Amino acid sequence: MKLKATYMRLVLLAIACAITAPGFGQWLEHTVGIDKHVWKVEFHGKDTGWAACAYGTLLHTVDGGLTWQQQFTPFPYQLYNVTFLNRDTGLAVGEYNVVLRTLNGGNTWTSETATSSDWLTAVDFADKTAAVAVGFNGLILHTTDTLSDWMIASSGTTSHLYDVWMFNNGKGFAVGSNGTVLRTDNHGATWTAASISTGATLRSIHFINNDKGYLVGDEGVIYRTDDGGQLWELMTSPTISPLYDVNFADNSIGYIVGGSSTILRTEDGGDTWIQQSTDIDALLTSVSCPDIDHCFISGSGGLLLTTDNGGVGIAPNLTANVIQTWYSFATKEIIVSSRTTSIQAEVAVFDLSGRVVLSQQVDVHSSKTAISLSGLATGVYQYRVSTQEGYSEQGKLTYLDEEN
Repeated sequence: MKLKATYMRLVLLAIACAITAPGFGQWLEHTVGIDKHVWKVEFHGKDTGWAACAYGTLLHTVDGGLTWQQQFTPFPYQLYNVTFLNRDTGLAVGEYNVVLRTLNGGNTWTSETATSSDWLTAVDFADKTAAVAVGFNGLILHTTDTLSDWMIASSGTTSHLYDVWMFNNGKGFAVGSNGTVLRTDNHGATWTAASISTGATLRSIHFINNDKGYLVGDEGVIYRTDDGGQLWELMTSPTISPLYDVNFADNSIGYIVGGSSTILRTEDGGDTWIQQSTDIDALLTSVSCPDIDHCFISGSGGLLLTTDNGGVGIAPNLTANVIQTWYSFATKEIIVSSRTTSIQAEVAVFDLSGRVVLSQQVDVHSSKTAISLSGLATGVYQYRVSTQEGYSEQGKLTYLDEEN
């Protein structure tokens, strides 16, 4: 049954994003204006990317993550994964076994569901018309017809599945809890269990080429295959933190991210992994590296990290460290929170001619401060939140006056 997007009358067109000054050899910290997990980030090239978030939110950037625009979806719940075949064709999955599809770069999304109440956690393309999605309790959906008509495939397991990797020749793998590794050779129609020597939850799979691939998961486990997934070898890991995602920029440079702000980097194709130091405290859930110079990491609290030269340490983002702003769809309010004890801020809202239509001084606390937009006329507005110390965030929103 398709979901209808009747719930969302108020929409934020562009998500505020703090911009940091470039730093050599560092991860730069940004915020996408949402205080929930950014579960998945995927980039096609160093500029164009998407992120899957809470409340059915998909974000899109065309400037390397400096600014983000919300893409509207007919789905109000958590999205866990987004992937694009090219810059036009994309899929996203989330709670209540929803599959969202776009054929125009995310300008519009349609939803499809299968006969299941389990949540979907990951999705991947097998080719231009075929894809596979996986989720809780061994749920696997597959399609071979223009990315519609999703069918349930028998997985042979009740373990939660957290990631899927598909090749364009029909071969693919799914991984999950209890050391589960499944393999398909027919675009996801049937699956068989692969052997691996762990009972840990496996959360991500990534192949560098047809033969060499990696699995990562809880307890810091890292596995590698050099024969296309026939055998998996346990690698030496520098951490026992849960690992959530692995991604390679080329045959040599790769990253793994996970709990306790864990970032691991390899320069030798995964033979050795070095843990990078960070100054943040966050759960890191996704990493995407479109080339050897550019990588992007997402995580809890609307966190986005970027690097253009290897990421040694975290460059402090003063705005992200002090204030965060976002728009509440339900209450028609700009929400501001402080990562310090208390701070004075000015909230200004402008119409498109630059005229100030609302200006308010507020005491911002960590418990969040709400600024009502009630009384504004229906239209598109820009807003800016700034402090005397020079920190600021700005964004653009559409306000709909439902009473007039």
